[in-house]
Amino acid sequence: MKKWICALMATVMLLGVATACTGSGTPATTTAAASTGTTAAASTGTTAAASTDTTAAASGDVQKLIYGVVAEPQGFDPGNSGETYAIPVLVNCFVGLAKIGEDGTTQPACAESWDISDDGMTYTFHLRKDMKWSDGSVLNANDFVYSWRRIASPELASTSASSMFHIVGGEEYFNGEGKAEDMMAVAVDDYTFEVTLKYPLPYFLDLIRGYDMGPVHQASVEAGGDTWHRNADTYVTNGPFKVRAFEFGKQYVLEKNEHYYNAANVQLEEITFRIIGDNNTGMTAVETGEIDGYDKVPDAEVTRMKMESPAFHSKSMLSTTYYLVNVTKEPFNDPRVVWALAKALDRESIIKDVLLNVYEPAFGIAPLGMMVGDVDFRTAAGNYGLSANAQVEEAKQLLADAGYPNGEGFPTIRLRYYTNDSVKKVVEAMQQMWQENLNIKCEITNADWQVFFAEVLALDYDIGAMGMSGGVAHPASYLEEFVTGRTGNEMTGWSNARYDELLKLAVSSADEDKTLEYLIEAEGLLMADLSNIPIYHSSKTFLMQPYVQGWYCTNTNYIFYENAYISGK
Repeated sequence: MKKWICALMATVMLLGVATACTGSGTPATTTAAASTGTTAAASTGTTAAASTDTTAAASGDVQKLIYGVVAEPQGFDPGNSGETYAIPVLVNCFVGLAKIGEDGTTQPACAESWDISDDGMTYTFHLRKDMKWSDGSVLNANDFVYSWRRIASPELASTSASSMFHIVGGEEYFNGEGKAEDMMAVAVDDYTFEVTLKYPLPYFLDLIRGYDMGPVHQASVEAGGDTWHRNADTYVTNGPFKVRAFEFGKQYVLEKNEHYYNAANVQLEEITFRIIGDNNTGMTAVETGEIDGYDKVPDAEVTRMKMESPAFHSKSMLSTTYYLVNVTKEPFNDPRVVWALAKALDRESIIKDVLLNVYEPAFGIAPLGMMVGDVDFRTAAGNYGLSANAQVEEAKQLLADAGYPNGEGFPTIRLRYYTNDSVKKVVEAMQQMWQENLNIKCEITNADWQVFFAEVLALDYDIGAMGMSGGVAHPASYLEEFVTGRTGNEMTGWSNARYDELLKLAVSSADEDKTLEYLIEAEGLLMADLSNIPIYHSSKTFLMQPYVQGWYCTNTNYIFYENAYISGK
């Protein structure tokens, strides 16, 4: 699952490093190793669970957490949500076949073990037999069959549908060329779920760790209609928490799911995700003790909070912040124009002077740390001629070549962003840089996230703030979002048949050298037309009081509370 970010997964099967920031304040790091043709078994986790249970019980603290979030998503359908703002609820209410452990490795979840065929194309998952939904009904392999077919269904048009294209029959079903029952994700029996892939997929186990690949409760989905995921009465979950109340515009209240298979080790009785749109207000609420944590440290306060606050945390993310370009409109359908705009931006100044942060300048779409075998993709692909600093003379020449010398005759750019203090500063800096370096004017407008996202999908903008985080730590999982018909493609109107073909070749190739070759060529095509202007790769800065223990944050922007507890508040 990729998340369209405002302003998902650390690899286990690749030779990379996955990290998690933990509730103890200590980074946990593990070197990932390949896992093919083997059987994976569940670890008991009894020592850590017993420790947190004893500590929480002995503390005498009320086990209720209040955590501030920045904005509200359009909904909370785990099988069809591509929004960052839905993450806090989704990752704590739903769990799939496997999950991301505190050390970044793939851990058994609904599946207590699995077998992988020698050719790497058939996965057999052995499910726990003690699983129930939050309403007390039995959860088994048939729920996964229903849920995965639902994601692949053309009727839902899920943001996660492409995950099913790797499965035999999945893409054909989505395209209306096959039937649901032809998709080879089947229940062998009530507690055995078997998946047959079209080709060996090196990051398949990473893929299934996302909440979007978990189950949804069929009866509730069908009874609740299009709004089932916005109604606490029909929001039946299978994770450590369930929803007590959706108070839209204010907060979401979660409570412990007594039917969760690991409920005995869940310490928190209640989590409230309170919506606080202003970052300074959220920070102050933590400092005054009104809330226990907040999801974004104001950029201007990062240095101070890092030095002074024991609640401060920072975590590198698998993310790229870029600006969408509507290439269906003139003059933005001319790559020379967009390249002029890209080269006129000073990324280093945006990061250091505007955001007052330590992000890394971005020169491509795939984030830093993406590996193909033992090769870092970002290093291999290069920077495409972009620089951390503005390349003003080159930008002016490109604009002149496109027919706009010194910006003469260039239309005013409609620069659109979602309401956010940090993004506001960035777009104002971009406006100034384009005015000073290219003599181009911008009209800046903003809207709440839900309105903004709908406008972007409708191509009702010229240039718009966006980005992508989470997903799988493999460049293919990011680049495939720009294949024709996918969400990334629909947000800009860009399409390239050769690009589409290269992504198919990349994910189906068993030769890592060829995979790298295909992906480098593919990103090169995307960057040549530049329907997305990369700005920076970010880290997550957030607040969590030290008396909140047992949680962990991954580089996919997930904070897990299954083992969290309050001690010494």
